[in-house]
Amino acid sequence: MNTHIYSLNPTCTQPRGVGKSVKDKWYVYFYYTNSNGIRKSFKSYKDLNNKNQDLNQRRKLLAETVAKFDELLKTKKFDIETGIFIKTVSEQVLINNLIEDYLKFKKAIISHYTYLNYNSLFERFKLSAKGLTLSQIDQQFIKDFLKKTPAKPQSKRSYRTYVSGFFNWLKDEKDINIINPTHGLRLDRNEPVERHKIYSKEEIKAIIDYCDANGHVILKTIIYLVYGAQMRISEILRIQVEDINLDYNKIVLPKGKGKIKNREKIVLLDEPLKVYLLNMGLDFKDKDNQKLYFIGQKRAYDKAKFFGRYPISKNTIDTRFKLLKKDLNISLHKTLYSFKHTGNVNLLLSGADLIELMYKNGHKKISQTETYARQLIEQVPETKYIRKSRDDLDFK
Repeated sequence: MNTHIYSLNPTCTQPRGVGKSVKDKWYVYFYYTNSNGIRKSFKSYKDLNNKNQDLNQRRKLLAETVAKFDELLKTKKFDIETGIFIKTVSEQVLINNLIEDYLKFKKAIISHYTYLNYNSLFERFKLSAKGLTLSQIDQQFIKDFLKKTPAKPQSKRSYRTYVSGFFNWLKDEKDINIINPTHGLRLDRNEPVERHKIYSKEEIKAIIDYCDANGHVILKTIIYLVYGAQMRISEILRIQVEDINLDYNKIVLPKGKGKIKNREKIVLLDEPLKVYLLNMGLDFKDKDNQKLYFIGQKRAYDKAKFFGRYPISKNTIDTRFKLLKKDLNISLHKTLYSFKHTGNVNLLLSGADLIELMYKNGHKKISQTETYARQLIEQVPETKYIRKSRDDLDFK
């Protein structure tokens, strides 16, 4: 049985052609299910049995007729009672117009930070679907779109959920009779890449010099926190001023702000990083600043600034860093998160033990740190383990 699914005609199968010789009765057919749940067939003989046509002409016309009905099932609603194809609402509406309405709907009910993620994804979607109507968006289109979207597999699964919510909204709020094309969609696994990319000392110096020369103080500060405090970008963008305690060289992320949502995370600040933050000229103790985001925005869609009322999107920072990498000709596979791994490798090179790495990375158990260290150990040159002297035995 053919299981081809048409979003506008979910009970209809893909059309087929019948006819082998000029003596046969040639026709195109497909199956559908009526309102009583009974399976029936639709047949069309129109223009397919002209006695003046030879075999090749009939075959060509049959193929064209099959393609015609396939297109009709994609773009028009088949009335199972009358057997007539009727025009639907989805044919007349461009997908981008519907997306605009959906974003307005979501903006009113979700947080500003979440809305920025929605907006970023659907702006990409609108570029891919420019000029297309709703009826032209099928599962293959969405699969291709997600495949081309630069993101980790976990993020792509979230994006699929965002797109699925859009089609559910069309059905529930717009009363458009359409099958959600994301249902049953399986995403291909990304090609394996190296998990941990490390920056060289020359690259780090070039990046910091670039930030200084172009006034990218915020980007530079984020790099320092990732490298020196082993923080994730998402954690940095959730820091509020009240979370920073420079008197005790630490940042305390309450429950919900760290990677593990059900417990707080303590981030230790080395003295050089603490001095850098103190020299920024920001008042970390002013009571009026405590609820502000360390890196945020004064108003929605404003430029990033220190001590902002609203959080900023991670995509904003990622986009700025991609431009930096392009200007400096740095590998695209190296990300802001790579500074975290680079910082850990350099800690190992400078003699740090697993206990220090455990505290630096906010691990609860030493076993977590051991697993992490195994993944980093390949980046440490073996000459690091050759001692210049030994106190335990005199080799003479």
